[in-house]
Amino acid sequence: MMANELKIAVETGEVINELYLEVRAGLLEQLTKQGKTDKFYIDLVDDYMAHWNVKELLKKDIEEKGLRYSVTNGNGISSIKPNESVQNLQKETATMLKILQELNLKEP
Repeated sequence: MMANELKIAVETGEVINELYLEVRAGLLEQLTKQGKTDKFYIDLVDDYMAHWNVKELLKKDIEEKGLRYSVTNGNGISSIKPNESVQNLQKETATMLKILQELNLKEP
């Protein structure tokens, strides 16, 4: 990853770490072994990794807020709300699995 890409990742809140790089490399290696080296396939891997980033941010939000959290509305009334990140995490995971299936890949 180039320094400019890392800067963009930091600015957008993406999670770029060793695991990210290992997962991406593993997926690209599987594609190469299947002879799928066209840019179309690489773009799908990048889409998968974008969903991976969202998944990691959702997990972090759930760790920080929990399954439910307290909010105060404009009138000063507190209430407990479910953390939408839980439901969104399930959706992201399902989307990621669909991308892997379309590419005929396994999770690295």
